[in-house]
Amino acid sequence: MLKRFFKMEFQKTVYRWQTVAGFLVFMVSFILMATAMREEIRPLAGIMMPEDVLQLTNPFMSFVLVFGWGIGMYMFLVIPFVVLLIFGDSLFVDYISGFYKFSLTRTSYKNYIKNKILAVLSLAFLMILFFQMIAFIFLLATSPFYFPAGDLGGRVPLNSTLFVSNPFIYVFTIMTIISLASTAYASLGLVGSSILINSPSIVGGSLLFILFSHVGAAMASFLVSDLYYLSLLMMSGPFLFDFPKHFGLTYVLAYWLIVIPVLIYIAYIAFKRKSSFRIS
Repeated sequence: MLKRFFKMEFQKTVYRWQTVAGFLVFMVSFILMATAMREEIRPLAGIMMPEDVLQLTNPFMSFVLVFGWGIGMYMFLVIPFVVLLIFGDSLFVDYISGFYKFSLTRTSYKNYIKNKILAVLSLAFLMILFFQMIAFIFLLATSPFYFPAGDLGGRVPLNSTLFVSNPFIYVFTIMTIISLASTAYASLGLVGSSILINSPSIVGGSLLFILFSHVGAAMASFLVSDLYYLSLLMMSGPFLFDFPKHFGLTYVLAYWLIVIPVLIYIAYIAFKRKSSFRIS
């Protein structure tokens, strides 16, 4: 049943204009930020050792900087927007297209909810992972190939030992974390689909919730400093350079593995309570 739902979600998603738009927004944003980062480093080429310049412009460091370097880098805002644009109104689209009622002629309401959520989240994970792989291939093709070493040009990401010893595994770990974050944002979109009444309000409302939760975590950090690092946006990239060094990538992975089931449960409850989605 899940395999069938995933196949149907894949077919519906691939042919939507929102998917093409989301991919273009992701790639254009990524390329613009990677280019801006290179332009920022270019003036340093005359005063830094060539090896130090390569430390900052190789594809591995470029990928990490684009996703994690806070000032001027906004991929942590692009990611939730892209995910919500593609997947946020998935339930709403099922309802207005009649697919929802058609599905209930073949399966129970609870099975529909369970398989719908799992199919959408799985597809969100895989699609954002694919987008990131395309972005990394772009960097491999356009950046000087050089393995990280030494002091990393003064910009040291979280778990830098792993970054230096095996940069491919490090980059794939970051891709996995960003993809997990995408499943959380897709969950919020499903909750929005159960509450709001049109696609723009679902995307906009979910984005406002994410931004307000980040502001709330920042304000709460005046009482407990570590609360700032628990916001969804911080865990979507800025953790790479902004986190205290006693935190590690395992902490970030554990965060998402806790948050995602909670959001899935909230989405499930929101589905069940949306009486207008039931067939009388």
